Amino acid sequence: MLVSRADVSQIEGALALASVQGTDLLIGLWFGALGSAYFMYGRKQGSVIPLACGLLVIAEPYVVKGTALQLLVGLGLAAFPFLRR
Repeated sequence: MLVSRADVSQIEGALALASVQGTDLLIGLWFGALGSAYFMYGRKQGSVIPLACGLLVIAEPYVVKGTALQLLVGLGLAAFPFLRR
């Protein structure tokens, strides 16, 4: 069975799309846990700011691409309720 170069390039392209950096996964895990804590705290206290920041921190790894930008946006959203006081 012979495989053409076009088939090989399609397979390589699919693998490149499927690969995810381990750092991005870890950042997503940490910010997901932090966002869940903010969300639960905001819901329990009836406070809109931590609730909204929790939802945004949970969704941020899905929307923002790039490790450095994820860290900056995530830390900014996580610090916002404390800076708002």
